[in-house]
Amino acid sequence: MEFLSLQQGADKVLRLSHRMLETAEQGEWDLLGQLEQERSRSLDSLFQHPQMPNALPTIAHALQQVMELDRRCIALGQQARDAMAAEIKQQSQGQHAVRRYLDCQG
Repeated sequence: MEFLSLQQGADKVLRLSHRMLETAEQGEWDLLGQLEQERSRSLDSLFQHPQMPNALPTIAHALQQVMELDRRCIALGQQARDAMAAEIKQQSQGQHAVRRYLDCQG
């Protein structure tokens, strides 16, 4: 397995995390999933780096930024999920009202 330097690996993970947030802000959830998979592979590679045990303090700040970006992505995902649930509920109520109206007309 070819390893980037620890800092390069951490920077790559951070760049992908920024792209994930931008994608979430645009509501492109399928692309977000693809980016998350790529970032997951990069994180796996980063944590398998032979120098990782001694160098964790060096990249700790980048990893903290990744966690903050994740919190923001999760919040956006929850907002989108809640909005979609409200829309589905509203559509369901509308369909129920139409059925009741049609039942009364019959």
